[in-house]
Amino acid sequence: MIRACKFLPSHRHQALEMDANVISVFPDTPIGRVHVLAATPEVLEFLYDPETFHAKKEKKLYEKDPTTWFYKKAWGNKWPQHTGTILRADVVAASDSEPIAVDAMELDQDDEAGPIADDSVEVPERFEYTCLDGITAIAHALYMPVHVKDVLIVRKEFMALRDVMEKAFKAELEKPEQHREGIKLVLAGHPGIGKTAFLLYLLLHRLECKLPTAIQSSSMCYIIFDEEGATRVAPADDDRRLAKCWALTDSNAYTTIPCAPFLLPRGPPMLIQAALPKPSLWKQWVQQSEACVIVSDLPTTMEIAATLKELGREPSVAFDIAKKWGPNIRTAIKLSGLSPDMQEYSEKVLIAEAMQTAMRVWANPSTFSVADQELPSTLGCDSDTLFFFRPRHDLTTNIWSRQIGAFFIPTTHLRNIFEGCGTAKKSNYEIFDLFQALSSHSWTRDFASWAYEGVVHRRLGSGGAALPIYRPGVEEKAMATTSSLLPGTVSALMNAPRLDIPFYWMPSVVDLPGVDGVLGDGKGNLYVVQAISRTEAHRSPVKGLQWTLQMVKNSLRDEGHWYFVVVGDDRSMVDDGVDRFSTELEGVTFGRHNVRVEVWGCVLPKQTSIISGLFSPDWWLQWF
Repeated sequence: MIRACKFLPSHRHQALEMDANVISVFPDTPIGRVHVLAATPEVLEFLYDPETFHAKKEKKLYEKDPTTWFYKKAWGNKWPQHTGTILRADVVAASDSEPIAVDAMELDQDDEAGPIADDSVEVPERFEYTCLDGITAIAHALYMPVHVKDVLIVRKEFMALRDVMEKAFKAELEKPEQHREGIKLVLAGHPGIGKTAFLLYLLLHRLECKLPTAIQSSSMCYIIFDEEGATRVAPADDDRRLAKCWALTDSNAYTTIPCAPFLLPRGPPMLIQAALPKPSLWKQWVQQSEACVIVSDLPTTMEIAATLKELGREPSVAFDIAKKWGPNIRTAIKLSGLSPDMQEYSEKVLIAEAMQTAMRVWANPSTFSVADQELPSTLGCDSDTLFFFRPRHDLTTNIWSRQIGAFFIPTTHLRNIFEGCGTAKKSNYEIFDLFQALSSHSWTRDFASWAYEGVVHRRLGSGGAALPIYRPGVEEKAMATTSSLLPGTVSALMNAPRLDIPFYWMPSVVDLPGVDGVLGDGKGNLYVVQAISRTEAHRSPVKGLQWTLQMVKNSLRDEGHWYFVVVGDDRSMVDDGVDRFSTELEGVTFGRHNVRVEVWGCVLPKQTSIISGLFSPDWWLQWF
């Protein structure tokens, strides 16, 4: 008797039981009685190699319907990921351990490190990260028209943004239903920092938590993921399921604004669009939908290094690339993957792009204004090589703390390119305008204080009559001004001319606490100035003075007569600053030659008529 059995994969348990019975019984089977287990190759593979079987089955589904494959893999499940670690020693060479080494041979052993410039990167001793795998398959499943790498480093910024977005959404749900209007956001960020990656991270997190989410990454369709499954919907078609979804939309060459169903008044309760800092692309729908713009921060050096490591590149080059070309993941990936010859060529291209942008700015400085929140179209499409965009304030527990951003030049290398393309060819007033628009020093001041500091810079750096300065119990003196401006870089102050040559220096890429400028009158007097206002507390100048005197040449530091001048528009306020700082600097000396700095005051009324291109506290409203 021959008994044949055919088992389907769904009956694996029964098949294994029969298989075990056959094996155990067959040796003792009487002649004439044979048990036969008949199975297809697929069933045998399912029985004896289930991992391979499921992998092939998953591959078939992916090839047939990648969106459904993605849904089944992500809905309610943690996406494949792994953790990694990078040490500071893996990224930063010993020679780069200090951000700036200034006159190292002349400093006391107890002197602290010098000032921190924009291209000085604080690198932690140890950096642990999470990396999401299989990202290119997700991009295929979502019909994304842009190229993405197969790994995604979960940036600290991603988690912080998700957290504040969830808190804002929770607060919206706590409102009475008739008062809920939904939340619509534009996440504006510099090119190449991972805005698309953030949307993918947010999507994976929500699908893992089984939270309804819709995403539009191309002009072909948008896709809804919820408990009913994954559904592709034409961009013009509405779907009832959107009412429960967070809607995510990318911005690229094919998709510039969210599809119409995402913008309906009773559409998704949360809409997030990742976009470039170009209001001309999204300003119209933002105005009509009463959306809010928040600014995404730049990546850290360690996050860039982690990305390179996961791509099989050398993570140590991240530090050099970021210090030279700014914190840009896309640039780091591109340069790190090239041969030395090709990298040299690519860097020449970057230099050319930066120079072209700089020359266009210097050709017509008035077109560049921080109030515009968008680079002029006349600068060309490569302007992001030179000008980076970042938030003006750190992210707090309130998502609305990130509504303001600004452009800046991130590194000394790029700043030197910019200043080398036209500083000497323009009037001081044009230079002042650009300083106010681009100086990272502005990030240390509030709006009113920064505006008044601009008044002080224009007065001290435009020549004209000397200003009276005073000190209790001492006869007034005259502080001469000059129209000879130095670039705002650290190297410019380090190479400041002799005591007999006047100059004025405004720090544009370095933060010197309590120090806003340095004036040399050409007569041996050097004035370190601080512009004060009623809107912020006095800033201690001790550390700023220490760093300033470290940076200048020995001859200026040791042979010059140093003053610290408190400049304000009100006599009583200046008097208070002089008293406070005189007490603070009493007995304090700087350098091996024990240089003393006298504190003096100067009353300089506000002259708003000379403020050209400055922003007011409501300048950011011009976005809308």
